[in-house]
Amino acid sequence: MSSSSDDSDDLPIITLVQKHVEQSPPNALSAKKSETKKKRPSSELKRSTRKKRTSDVERNPSRPPSIGHTKYTPLEEQYICLKRRYPDTILAVEVGYKYRFFGEDARTVSSILHIGCYLSHNFMNASIPNFRADFHLQRLIHAGLKVGVVRQTETAALKSQSTTKSKIFERDVTEVYTRGTYLAPVPSVREAPTQGDFTQDSCILCVTEQPRGGTGVNEKVLFGIVAVNPVDGNVVYDEFEDSFLRGELQTRFSHLHPCELIYTPDFSQTSSTCIESYKKTEEKDGSLIWTQELKGITPDAAFVNIKDFYCAKFGHVKHSLLDLHLTKIINLPKLVLVCLSLMIDYMTEFSMENIFTMTQNFQDFRSSNTMLLSNNTLKNLEVFRNLTDYSIVGSLYWAVDHTYTRFGQRMLRAWIQRPLLNKEEIIKRQEAVGELAFSQSASVERLRHLLWRLPDLEKGLSKIYYKRASPAELLIILRGFYSLSSAFYGATKTPFHSTYLNMLIGVFPQAYDFVDELLSSIHPDEAQKNNKIGLWTDDKELLSSDSSLSQENTLKSQIREHKMAIIMAQADLQVHLEELQKLFNYPELEYKTWGNIEYCVELSRGCKTVPTDWIKLNSTARLARYHSPKISRTVLEINQHRESLQALSNERYMEFLDCILRDYEKLRNIVSAAASLDCLMSLAKVAAQPGYVKPEFTDDKFDLLGCRHPMVELLLERPYVSNDICLQRDGLRALLITGPNMGGKSSIIRQVALISILAQLGSFVPAKSARLPMLDKILTRMSFHDDMLNKKSTFMIEMNETQRVLRDATDRSLLVFDELGRGTSTLDGEAISYAVMNYLLSSTKAFILFVTHYPGLRVLEDLYPSNIMCCYMGYSKNQTIESHTKFSASNLIYFLYKLVPGTAPKSYGLNVAHMAKIPIGVLLRAEKVSANLEKKHKEKELSQFAKWIRHIISDEEGLTPKMMQALLRECQILYDPD
Repeated sequence: MSSSSDDSDDLPIITLVQKHVEQSPPNALSAKKSETKKKRPSSELKRSTRKKRTSDVERNPSRPPSIGHTKYTPLEEQYICLKRRYPDTILAVEVGYKYRFFGEDARTVSSILHIGCYLSHNFMNASIPNFRADFHLQRLIHAGLKVGVVRQTETAALKSQSTTKSKIFERDVTEVYTRGTYLAPVPSVREAPTQGDFTQDSCILCVTEQPRGGTGVNEKVLFGIVAVNPVDGNVVYDEFEDSFLRGELQTRFSHLHPCELIYTPDFSQTSSTCIESYKKTEEKDGSLIWTQELKGITPDAAFVNIKDFYCAKFGHVKHSLLDLHLTKIINLPKLVLVCLSLMIDYMTEFSMENIFTMTQNFQDFRSSNTMLLSNNTLKNLEVFRNLTDYSIVGSLYWAVDHTYTRFGQRMLRAWIQRPLLNKEEIIKRQEAVGELAFSQSASVERLRHLLWRLPDLEKGLSKIYYKRASPAELLIILRGFYSLSSAFYGATKTPFHSTYLNMLIGVFPQAYDFVDELLSSIHPDEAQKNNKIGLWTDDKELLSSDSSLSQENTLKSQIREHKMAIIMAQADLQVHLEELQKLFNYPELEYKTWGNIEYCVELSRGCKTVPTDWIKLNSTARLARYHSPKISRTVLEINQHRESLQALSNERYMEFLDCILRDYEKLRNIVSAAASLDCLMSLAKVAAQPGYVKPEFTDDKFDLLGCRHPMVELLLERPYVSNDICLQRDGLRALLITGPNMGGKSSIIRQVALISILAQLGSFVPAKSARLPMLDKILTRMSFHDDMLNKKSTFMIEMNETQRVLRDATDRSLLVFDELGRGTSTLDGEAISYAVMNYLLSSTKAFILFVTHYPGLRVLEDLYPSNIMCCYMGYSKNQTIESHTKFSASNLIYFLYKLVPGTAPKSYGLNVAHMAKIPIGVLLRAEKVSANLEKKHKEKELSQFAKWIRHIISDEEGLTPKMMQALLRECQILYDPD
């Protein structure tokens, strides 16, 4: 097919030749001759080219064509009309064996797909082959585009009987896709998930807001959200209050990870900036987020819209079922109702609104059974992305993801971001993980092999629900369910010791009979060909003369009638062939197929006995192909029956999908059980790694011996240095950690938090032994960044995040601080750090890990000697230094990465500068300035110390043993800081 033709693929071959002659410019040859005689100037040629390549529609395709100026082909006129209806959508027009793009759409597609873009008639054109359409559609959608697929809405046989048979085929937009609404094909072979990958997320989030008063830093806003995931069918909702930093909204973004955002035009500037910040973060990972503004409505109007929707869906069934859905909806918060109404309208555009009919899948974002990790915690602990290049490698998710299936990988991500709060549930997971990791039973290997072979059943079930599954995909999905349901079917004894594992396995056999019956209803070979007409195994029964069809099987009866009509017409053609054999005295005469034209009669070109009313299709040097009037009529009749049969078969196929959906909940439970088993298998691989141990849970104690960082040790080429952490709620519950730069301070506080997450996830942890408390929150204040979009400085963000930690901390929380106060002056930073620690130690019993470069904070150990301990990351001094550098060896150290009691006298920043290859001249100058500053600081400390001594001497009665001990330690530090 010529890529430059516009609508030639819709017309017969004879008409194509005639059309080509009519479209050829009558002066083409004369123009070519004149061009050879006289060449035009290059500047004039460029101006002519520019004029030819642009038109009023090229500039604005939504405008109607300018009659009298530009003559458009019929296909171009179709595109203009469709583009007027879908101005924000890239239109992929199916023409023959290609999908074609026009105008600005072609330019956009060409730049993303890196394909050719050329001028044809009045528009730029680009095209992709049909068999690669899904691959290219995914690329366009992942680039953040909205794509509409345009197909023919009438068939050749039926059109031939209409009054518009001489016109171009009618086309319309049959599907519209965005990244969240596109369900990729289920592959015919197993698709192994990429470790730690979540680029396949398809969550669509609708957000609305309502001001609650205040301005600037005192601003309060009430948010409502509804998040829809078309793949797993879950609908998550929430209504919450947020501050001017929008930290709660960012936490929802981090958990739900939406690929589409829908919001109303009255969104505040601060909230809009928050959305832009999220989009830019995702762009770093190569994901473009589709955003859509929808007109806002009031809560009352939203409820009316929602009620009308559910009445339309369930009005024909029992009123009790309708009342059940409406009762659940009416109790939702008002802003959630607004979002739900907007989402129903939005998903209707993509024919996916039925997801809201499953109200049993509605989930509140906040749960009392799981820990909610804030956006700061997820980011600072590198739970899903590292802080270096924002990729998945080096994250906790990457470290523990060893899943076999896509749906298992999605569930593992949900487990990680929501650690459990119920000790019994955690222990159930631990027992299951331990058995899968260390048991040598055949059942474990059987389960592993079973999971390894499964396709993405969750996505496949969703495609069935939305009626988008092809017969080939349906066969893959049903075979996957059959593998699960038959694996442990008829087992005489429980395959595992773990009751949790046996409970999950026990879900599988429930669908065995149902899935087996479904598979026996279809022909596998025909399903793989996507042949819906020959798909059914009861065809022979339908075609048998004695088959009796009840009135309930009207659809099957109609299919039978069309199939019988085709058989009869084919028999008539066979009888007609015998007549032709006698007519031409040619017993070997047979029908031939030429291209897409069936029942051709091939005769020698010189045959003189061909009737004059026969239609000559084409001829070669030796042969001519014909259709007799009877063949033409009968072939047309057959094609009409085939097209009617195809439509009826499509209808029957949809009824078959409806039959599957009657047991949707049962199949969904099977997918959920299989996903849980896949997650447990993944955690079992983690547990089987050297140096991992099953943690025990206590009420009030951290007792980690030989603990390690779960991600860093995987990335290091040398062994990771382990450390011991011992904390107790009613005793020593806080560590004040100092030490040299790059000495491992941040790593050690992160590893304690990460081990806590792993433990409450149900995983084994990297340690020699581990006893941990049940935490309700893990709150962090660590990374340093500004937010220029929101006009917030680094220190402003630091203080607001600190305020959130102070506000949300409880006696069962773990608080992690890394260099608090670094965003301001040394005096202010030390004062703030002191005040924060003093407040936490005096008002809560939370566990605290506090990294600082302020050695003056060691006075807190004197105020709270039983609650806080000073320690630092060990090091040893480097006594060997090149003589020509003249750089003091006292500033060069070796890192030991071991946590030891005490306070580091200095941070050894010059050591890091030396490691970074800072020029020696700069280092020497910095060393000199540092020595002078240190001397002045020590003189000031000595002066203050002398005043303190004089005060103590003047008040001998106030001198206590505790003060004497502190006095001696200060003397030691002043005398020998190392």
